[in-house]
Amino acid sequence: LGTSASPNFPYFGANFWQDWEKPAQFEIIDTNGQNYKANAGIKIFGGWSRGNAQKSFSLFARKKYGDSKFDYQIFPESDVVDYESFILRNSGNDWEQTMLRDGYINSIIRFTGVDYQQYRPAIGFINGEYWGIYNMREKISEHFISSHHDVPTDNISLLAYNGGFEDNIELIHGSKNDFLELIQYISTNDITNSSVYDIVSNWIDVEEYIKYQIIQIFVDNRDWPGNNVKLWKDEREGGKWRWILYDADYGFAFPKWMSNHQRFNTLDFALETNGPGWPNPPWSTFLFRKLMENDSFKNQFINTYSDYLNTIFLPKNLNDKLESTKNGISKYINQHHQRWGQGYINWNSEIARIKQFADSRTYYAKRHIRSTFQLSRHEQVSVSVTPIGAGQVKLNTLVIDNQWSGDYFPGAPISVTAVPRSGYKFKEWKGIPDSLASMNVDVENFTSFEAVFGTDLSTDEEKLIPTSSKLLSAYPNPFNPVTEFSIQLPSEGRLVINAYDISVKKVDVIFDGFKKIGTFKRGEKIFINTQNFLGRPIEKDDPNLNEIRSLNRGCGIPFLYLPPGVEVSDGGSSPIALLGVVIAIGAALGGGSSGGTGGTSHN
Repeated sequence: LGTSASPNFPYFGANFWQDWEKPAQFEIIDTNGQNYKANAGIKIFGGWSRGNAQKSFSLFARKKYGDSKFDYQIFPESDVVDYESFILRNSGNDWEQTMLRDGYINSIIRFTGVDYQQYRPAIGFINGEYWGIYNMREKISEHFISSHHDVPTDNISLLAYNGGFEDNIELIHGSKNDFLELIQYISTNDITNSSVYDIVSNWIDVEEYIKYQIIQIFVDNRDWPGNNVKLWKDEREGGKWRWILYDADYGFAFPKWMSNHQRFNTLDFALETNGPGWPNPPWSTFLFRKLMENDSFKNQFINTYSDYLNTIFLPKNLNDKLESTKNGISKYINQHHQRWGQGYINWNSEIARIKQFADSRTYYAKRHIRSTFQLSRHEQVSVSVTPIGAGQVKLNTLVIDNQWSGDYFPGAPISVTAVPRSGYKFKEWKGIPDSLASMNVDVENFTSFEAVFGTDLSTDEEKLIPTSSKLLSAYPNPFNPVTEFSIQLPSEGRLVINAYDISVKKVDVIFDGFKKIGTFKRGEKIFINTQNFLGRPIEKDDPNLNEIRSLNRGCGIPFLYLPPGVEVSDGGSSPIALLGVVIAIGAALGGGSSGGTGGTSHN
């Protein structure tokens, strides 16, 4: 601790509060059989949790230690293949509870489009000594943003809410001037005016901000919004402010001294006008409060929240994700507790607390929406497509292929849009006279939406939903060392593209993320670099060239030399082991699986 340490937790003044970086070497012994070793700079990481006996660490790739990147795909479910830094986290405030809360929350919101840190549990050893369970996490920085959004670091501004800094904003990278101008503009203009709101909508990513707020509110994170808030902007033309979800350890019924978590109205808490210095002072709720004065924002918030309550926040989904996350560390938790003298922790009881929250939070969240916005009781809305397969219905943020129902509130008009597939056209909403394909409708008036489609062979193909998933031709072809290809998707959701070598060994994850409906054309394509697989470009006299040509011709894609294997799926099933270009159709969420070549699965 040192001679200057406070006797009380978290021992301010102790040596582990110093900003020291020391040289180190680490090795990742991966479950896939691969090992990775590198030199790095290492620091103790975190805030209040530094007081725990098990410290968190951040590791940095720097040229003075070796390479400026860790050339290893630390998180297999991410398309990022190298890192400037990463974290070994002790689970923060959750250290004496479950060791998984924040990672669990990220698994729930993974495909919402909100920025978050990848999570992977690991067992740590320091100088050969067992050091317990760690949460491997991405480190939030300009490099983190650049790797996920393809923005040069010089064009990134990254900020944090921090009451200890001037204007309550801590500058991490870039400049905070633009955000201060935004706050000033909102402070001095009438946000209820549509033209003012339009300007603000071009300043911040409203859709992402709403989703971010909803997640924090639903999980009942009360170490926020006056803390643990980071936001960033691409300072190039058209860039907007986006928020990053992290350190949600106070979510899902933590801490115990805060009672009735599932019943607590965190929506009112986030809109508090006169909160204390921690956790929700007035400056931290200002932006959300002002935007909520605009009816368009308010309705979008209510309906997006309702979308989530009808889907990812349903108890079954929450508990399925919890079980999966729990299974990642359950075999190792007893040894971890023994290492740190935590025999007093009833881990299964702590997991049960999360489950209890998950089982009832959706019910109370609907009551909070109704109470805060003084709305009538929700109505059940049903959506269907006739004939099945002729098209889809976009309901707010959801895309519906068949029959579906969910709860929505009168007084907050929902948005419904009928989108035909190839060869069909929209005819009507059954039972709703003179209806248009796209409408805003108050569920007080209509609760049943059956989109009826008819055949239309003359429809403009470019405006239609693709009828099937396809991997389109590569360009240039042949290529050396880079190619790009288009993918046609009939529905939105998770898209996974894996690459395989000529022995059908998985060598890379080219892409893993959320994609919307449509055909991704040039400029939106996935790029492949042959150096990722051979470590160099293909030369004309390469001894493998004829074999590579033969393999790819055998799959019907002549001269697409590398990679010899590409799998496209939704990540729900095993790949189809074909040499050449491998196209695997994965299992749809909640459904079965199928396979074949020449298509993608995307749900």
